[in-house]
Amino acid sequence: MSLPVEVLLGISFGLLVGLIPAFAVGLASFLFEYYGDRSIPGFAAVLVALPLAGANGYAVGLVGTTVEQAPRLLIAALVALMLVLYANSQGNAIAADLPRDLAQATRSRRTLSAEALDSVDGSGQVMIRATGEIRDVEGYPPLSPELRTALETGAWRLPADLPLDELEARLADQLRTDYDLADVAVSIDARGRASIAAAPPSRDLAERVPDGWRAVSFTALLPTGLSPGDEVVVDAGGESVSGRVLSVSADSDDDADEDDPGPSPGEVETRKRARAETTGGRGRVTVAVRTADARTVLGDDEAQVRVTSQGTSHVFEAFSHLERAGQAVRRVRLDDDDRAAIADAGSDLSVVGVRRPDGAGRGWQFGPDAASVEEADEAFVVGNDGSDRIHRLSGDGVEVEP
Repeated sequence: MSLPVEVLLGISFGLLVGLIPAFAVGLASFLFEYYGDRSIPGFAAVLVALPLAGANGYAVGLVGTTVEQAPRLLIAALVALMLVLYANSQGNAIAADLPRDLAQATRSRRTLSAEALDSVDGSGQVMIRATGEIRDVEGYPPLSPELRTALETGAWRLPADLPLDELEARLADQLRTDYDLADVAVSIDARGRASIAAAPPSRDLAERVPDGWRAVSFTALLPTGLSPGDEVVVDAGGESVSGRVLSVSADSDDDADEDDPGPSPGEVETRKRARAETTGGRGRVTVAVRTADARTVLGDDEAQVRVTSQGTSHVFEAFSHLERAGQAVRRVRLDDDDRAAIADAGSDLSVVGVRRPDGAGRGWQFGPDAASVEEADEAFVVGNDGSDRIHRLSGDGVEVEP
């Protein structure tokens, strides 16, 4: 046969014997890249495809042809190898572009349906409500009836233009913040109905007691404003023991009526704030003390609690130094008259901090230059307390007392 005919026959035979090896190599490349994060090198793909191509060539009668038919064999082998290398690269590319979790990728693009969007308010927010029973999270204690009722009857406003997965994440964060939940899982359907599984707030004292310390509870006369985290000294048994408050509650919190059906959700939040910071008087306090001191505290029926200082405020120290130097600090909302008084060459006023309109510049800026003062909306101004200049600033200013 002529050379053009041999070339055509070689291409035909190459396609015939190369399709099956190319498909096998492409599938293997996809699986290795998608599930194993490893790609098959081209050399390895060729070695895998050669036995398959040889078996196909033997099946169609290419093996054992005469020397005159060598051109078609060479062209067929080249075509088969090109198909294998192309399939290998395409398998790797498809695996790299395809999302790992097809269900999550599809869900992330889903948004609320038109039925739910009909209830969007003027600010672009939609009301999300819980549907069905509030489920418990495995491994956590069950929810209290009050908290379960609050979640079942709750409603939350979220931006309507967000995809469902973002709405779920925002609602979960809001529930953790509002109800102090230890864990929460939220699923929102296209109609804006939320399925919620939640775990109650964690009250495990063991996580808050340092190593080598113990938590002891006793009744004492509590200082007003005592709250968890305060450093205290407990006078018990003629000794003074240092500790840290873990929880505190007034006696009224424990004297509940047995026939009381339970507090409402609003009363639960009120009691939570009361336990976080006492108003003083007789109450029960839990304090973390060193293990060696625990028996001393528990062995005294009339322990006394004293709150220790947490250190000196540098802000108050600075104000005290200014006061002793005869200076006054005033926070003013700047207007044109105030800026003119501050910029006066003979003025004894100086600006130590400014804040731009609408919080621009990320809050207060201290040690400002003249340009910053011109752009500022509020300022801390220091001046001689005996001079009238500091007291003639804007009437809406507030003098800072040390």
